[in-house]
Amino acid sequence: MTGHIDMTQHEQQLTAKKVATRGSIFSKNTSGATSAPVFEIKIQRDGANPLRRTSMKRLALISAALLLCIACDNGYTDNEDSCGQGESVDIEANIYCVYEQGIIEEGFRCPEGLPVQHNFEDFVACSEREGLPDGFEEEVQSRTGYGQPPSEGMNPDNPLPDSNDTPACDDGIDRGDGGRLCYSVPGGEDTFIPDCSLDRDLWRVFSQRDTTAYIIPRPDALGLEFGICEGDDQTLADIFERNGLCEEIADPSVVNAMSVQDAVVIASTLHARLVFERRDSNTIFPYPTPDIQLDVCASSSSAEVLSEYCEALNRNCQGGSEPFIGFTAEEADAMISALNALFGNE
Repeated sequence: MTGHIDMTQHEQQLTAKKVATRGSIFSKNTSGATSAPVFEIKIQRDGANPLRRTSMKRLALISAALLLCIACDNGYTDNEDSCGQGESVDIEANIYCVYEQGIIEEGFRCPEGLPVQHNFEDFVACSEREGLPDGFEEEVQSRTGYGQPPSEGMNPDNPLPDSNDTPACDDGIDRGDGGRLCYSVPGGEDTFIPDCSLDRDLWRVFSQRDTTAYIIPRPDALGLEFGICEGDDQTLADIFERNGLCEEIADPSVVNAMSVQDAVVIASTLHARLVFERRDSNTIFPYPTPDIQLDVCASSSSAEVLSEYCEALNRNCQGGSEPFIGFTAEEADAMISALNALFGNE
C-alpha cells in the first residue's frame, strides 16, 4: 500500500499521542480506500500559481476563443478590464493583461483596449501604450508565478527529478525513497527530491507523475507561524500564499499540487528557520516525525528521562498497539533539547 499523508499540524500532534500501530499513515480517497492521493485540478486565474501543462480541453477552449476574437476583430473582449484567458494586473494605476506563454497560440492578439504587445520569456503582456514601468517583469512574476525566479530560500544545487529514481547527491549518502518509519510511504510513482545541503531534514519534497509536488510533513499554516506571509521578502510571501500556507488549514488540492520549484523553495525556507520548541499540553512544534524521535532515543544523553517514552514509541513502530502516553513536561524538554542538538540548532 502506498500513499502520502494529508495531515495538518494539529492532526500530527494527535498522532504523536497515538503512534501508528500498523505501519504508515496514508491519505484516503472519498471512498475510504487507502491509496495515493487523487486531486481534482482546476485552472485558477485569481493569483494562484498556474499549472504548467495545458490540457487538450483547455487548448480547445482557448482556440475557440481566439477564433471568435479574430472574427469580431475585438481582442479577447471589448472590455479593457477583462483579459479573457489571461490575468489582469494593476501596476502603478495602469491595467495590464498578462498571458502565460504556454497558452499563447498562433494568431494571438491583445485586447482592443490594450493593443500594445510586450513579449517576455515566460509571458506576454498587453498594455495601452508602449512604455512599461521599471521592474515590470519582476512584478508580474511575483504576482502571477509566471517564470518565478528562485527565492533566497531555495538551494540552487538541489537536483530536480527527471525520472522516478531519487536524484543522487554528490555526498554518496543513500537517502532511500524518502519514506519515514511509522509515518509515511511515498506513492509508487512519486519521486523523493532530497536537499543535498542538509545532514538532517524534517520536510521532504516529492514530485508526482503529473509534475506537481507535495511536502511531508504537510506545512499547513507555517507561513504564518514563521512570519513569512507578512515578512519583508514579498517574493517568498507570494510563494507561500499561492500554495495555501498563509491559511490555518491549507486546501489539499493546492498544497498537494505545488510546482516542484515552489515546493523546494518552501522546504528549504522552513529548514532555515527550524527550531523545535514546546507548545501547549507538552506538544512539540514543529512536529518531529517518529523516525526522528527514534534517532533521538538511540543517541540522546537524556536517555534515562526519555526511556519510558522511547520504549512505547519503539514498540508501536514495530507493530504494537498499546495506548501511547504523551510527553510529560520533563520528557518534552529533554526531547526538544536533543532534537535541536541533532539538527545543529545549538
